[in-house]
Amino acid sequence: MKITESKLRRIIREELDSGDDPVDRMMDLDPWTFDQDKTLGWQSLTDPDEQIDALKAYIKGPAPGKKKKHPDGKRLNKNTMTWHLGQALAMKGKVKEAISWMNQSLTDADDNQGWNRYIKATIAFLKDDRTAFEEHASGENSNSDTLDRLRAGLGKPYKEVY
Repeated sequence: MKITESKLRRIIREELDSGDDPVDRMMDLDPWTFDQDKTLGWQSLTDPDEQIDALKAYIKGPAPGKKKKHPDGKRLNKNTMTWHLGQALAMKGKVKEAISWMNQSLTDADDNQGWNRYIKATIAFLKDDRTAFEEHASGENSNSDTLDRLRAGLGKPYKEVY
């Protein structure tokens, strides 16, 4: 029996709605759903503190050897989660902690889409360092629209610009 995506979402939503604590309810989601699904994952939380709590709890994760996997085989690495935690902290104005988590998002992988440059440019934005920002924001980058907004908003709070 094949379950449609809409039915799967309904089932997951019912499971999530059955408990009292929204953060606790999310811990059983697979990484892709937790991180990318705006109706079920951390982004569905409206309280920024709950978003931060959910991301920290999920990053801490299950016991070793119990990694969760999306039913379709989609995977998300920890770099994406630490990046989103850094963003959530930056939105709250917790710049020092945000930078610490964003630094953990840097990867050794080929930077052909500009991931590391995007992270470093965002950190430079948070530090209000135009020189470093321009250095890291140059070149091809899959996040060029966001970098353009950050460039125009240097000196302003991340929440206001992002």
